[in-house]
Amino acid sequence: MKGSIGLPVQLILKRLVDILISLIGLILLAIPFAAIALAIKLDSKGPIFFWQERVGKGGKLFKTWKFRTLVERAREIAVSELSLDKIVEQTIAIQEKLLGKVGDPLYLPTDSGNSYSPAASFSFAPMR
Repeated sequence: MKGSIGLPVQLILKRLVDILISLIGLILLAIPFAAIALAIKLDSKGPIFFWQERVGKGGKLFKTWKFRTLVERAREIAVSELSLDKIVEQTIAIQEKLLGKVGDPLYLPTDSGNSYSPAASFSFAPMR
């Protein structure tokens, strides 16, 4: 059953409520947004906001604005600093941290003689 208010009036009221709630939200979030913007500006060079074009309802394009979370040229920097030597060094460091260093008494040579594996021969006896 339809109410006494017509559809166009309902749409106008809904739009007004949406705008009012959005304004209240912006007012409440103004101080945290300002703090985030200041932190981004003090942390690195570049703009505070990042924008992107997105596809909305019906294929309509729109711009969305976000706080920038990466440094400028992040992709270029990552590719330029990426090298096989660094990857190998980091991998070895992680393995040594997790498993210990080669030559550690807990490491025993494998059958091939040129690599090492952890001595993982633990025996669990029932407690008496």
